[in-house]
Amino acid sequence: MKKDPYAPLRETMTPTPEYWRSLEHRDNDESVTSTQDLEFPNGITTPTGFNRRDAMKLAGASIALGSLAGCEKLRRDPDEILPFVRPPEKYVAGNKLMYATAAQRSEGALGLLAESNEGRPTKLEGNPLHPSSLGASDTWAQAEILKLYDPHRARSPLKAGAPAKWEEWDAFARDHFGKLVTEQGKGLAFLVEEDMGPTFERLLAKLPAAKVVRFDPLAPDNAIQGAQLAFGPGARVHVDLSKVKVVFSLESDFLQSGPEHLAYARQFGATRAVQKQEDAQKMIRLYVAEAVFSNTGTNADHRVRISSGEGVNLLKQLEYELGLAPTAPAAVLSDVQKKFVAAMAKDLNNNKGGCAIFVGERQPAAVHALAHAISVSLNSFQAGAMTVSFPETPVARVGMHEQLEALVKGLGTEVTTLVTFDGNPLYTAPGALKFGEAAAKVTFVHAGVLPEETGLKATWHVPIGHFLESWADARAWDGTVSLVQPLILPLHGARAGLTLLAQMVGEAETSDRKLVEATWLGKQLADVKAWRKALHDGVVANTARKPGTATAEVKTADVVAAVATVKATSASKDSLEFIAVDGHVKDGRLSNVS
Repeated sequence: MKKDPYAPLRETMTPTPEYWRSLEHRDNDESVTSTQDLEFPNGITTPTGFNRRDAMKLAGASIALGSLAGCEKLRRDPDEILPFVRPPEKYVAGNKLMYATAAQRSEGALGLLAESNEGRPTKLEGNPLHPSSLGASDTWAQAEILKLYDPHRARSPLKAGAPAKWEEWDAFARDHFGKLVTEQGKGLAFLVEEDMGPTFERLLAKLPAAKVVRFDPLAPDNAIQGAQLAFGPGARVHVDLSKVKVVFSLESDFLQSGPEHLAYARQFGATRAVQKQEDAQKMIRLYVAEAVFSNTGTNADHRVRISSGEGVNLLKQLEYELGLAPTAPAAVLSDVQKKFVAAMAKDLNNNKGGCAIFVGERQPAAVHALAHAISVSLNSFQAGAMTVSFPETPVARVGMHEQLEALVKGLGTEVTTLVTFDGNPLYTAPGALKFGEAAAKVTFVHAGVLPEETGLKATWHVPIGHFLESWADARAWDGTVSLVQPLILPLHGARAGLTLLAQMVGEAETSDRKLVEATWLGKQLADVKAWRKALHDGVVANTARKPGTATAEVKTADVVAAVATVKATSASKDSLEFIAVDGHVKDGRLSNVS
C-alpha cells in the first residue's frame, strides 16, 4: 500500500481551499443548505416510480434496437460481397483513396478528384490534369457531396406526385416509349442542357424524329451565340491568361464563374504572386466595368460602375478611342466613364497581342461579338492570347430562349411526350411562357436527382443517380472528355441517367458502364489498357475541339448589323434597372445544400 510522503507536513501546509457558489452558500444559509442535496430543487419533485436512470435505460435500448433494424440497409452489393479477410492491394484502413471523375456543368465539365473514405465519398478536389480545373475546385463542387447525401432525394419513382414502384415505371416505359420508338421518336421531345456528354448525345441521336431542345438558365448562352455571330457556327472563344498583360472585363465575373473560371483564377493569381521586384512586371492589369460589385471587380486595378444597358455604348466608345470607329457613339457617357475608357484604350494599344476582353452573360450576344471584333483588331487571336475552337461538325445554333419558346408553342400539338433530364423548368422557365400550363397538355417525364417542383407536377418523376453513383462521360468547355466513374452504389435505389435514356430510346443495352464503353472502347480508346489510363487520369487524350485559324476572321457585316439592333439604356432618376444575380444557390438547383 502506498503511503503519503507529505503526511507529517500536512498540518503545516496551506489548507485545501473551500469553494462556494454564493455568499449565502458560504455562510451556510438555510435557504441554500435545505436544497443543495436535492436533484430537483426549486419545488420540482422526482416522478414517482420513474427516475432519470430508468429513462436512460429505455433510450439506450431504443437506440440499440433501431441500429439492428437499420442493418438491412447497409450499402453492400449482395452479388459481389466477400469476407474482408485479405484487404485489397494498397488498402489501409483509415487512409483515403482518390478517384478521378468529372461533373458535367452548364459551362462544360469540371475535372475532379473524389476522395473516398471506407467506401464513402467525402470530398471533391480539382484534377490537375484537367484543363478546366488545373487542380482547383469551387464551392459548388463541394456542394455536390451534400447533394449526394441529401435526405430529400426520392426513394422511388413518383407517378403524379405519389410514390410508385419501379415495376410500374418499367411497364409504362415499355408500352409508351415502345410506340414512340417504332415511329423514330415522332411526337417526343427531350428538354436537356447544352452538353450532356458524348454517350448521352449518342443515345439522343437514336431517334432522328425526336426534338432535342436545349435550355439551361446557367449556360453561357449569349457567349456561345456571340462567338457564333463573330466567327461562325460552333465557335467558342478561349483565353490564355499566361500570355496576357492587360484584361478588360465588361460585366464578366470570369474569376468566379463561367467557362474555365478556375483555370483563369489560377493563371491570374500566378501573376499576382509577387516575391521579388521583377515579378511585379508580370502582373496583369485588370480593368473592370460592371453594374454589380463582383469577385473579379474586387481584384481590379481600375474599376468603373455602369448600368448593364450601357455596355454597348462603353464598347463603342472603346472602339472610337482605339481608332476603329470614325465617330464617338451618340449616347453620352459620364466624364468618369470616358476617362476610364481613354486610359484603358491607351493601355490596350500599347500591349497589342497581349490583351483579352471578357464580356458577361448580362450583355446580349451582339456585344460579345463586338468585343471579339475589337480583340481581333488588337492582335489577341493572332498572338495566341485568345483562340477560337470548333467542333468536328459545326452546326448553327439557335438561342436557348428561342428554343424553349418554340417548344412551349408545340406542346400538345407537335409534341405529345416531353422528357427532361435533371432540370427544373417549372421553376426556371420564364413566367411569361406559362410553361406549366403547356406541359400539363402532354405526358411529362422528369428524370432528376431531386424531384423539385417539376418532378412533383410531372406525369412521372424517375430518380437518377448522382454522378458519384453512375457511369457516364462529360465534355469540358474546350471539348476535352472525361470518364465519370461511380464511387458508391446508388444510395436510394436510383438508376443511372444513361440507363433511363437507353430504356426510352429502345436501346437493348441498358448498363451505364457498357454504354460508356461502347462509345470509347475500340475507338478513341483502343483497348482496355487505354480505358484504364483514361479512368486513372480523368481525361481522354486528344479529344479537345480543333483550333480555328490564327487570323480568326470576323464576320464584320453580321456583327455591325447585330450591334445596330442593340438599344442602349442608361440609368436615370426616372428609370430602374433590375439585375438578376444567381449567387450561391445558382438558379435554385443548389438551394437544398447551400
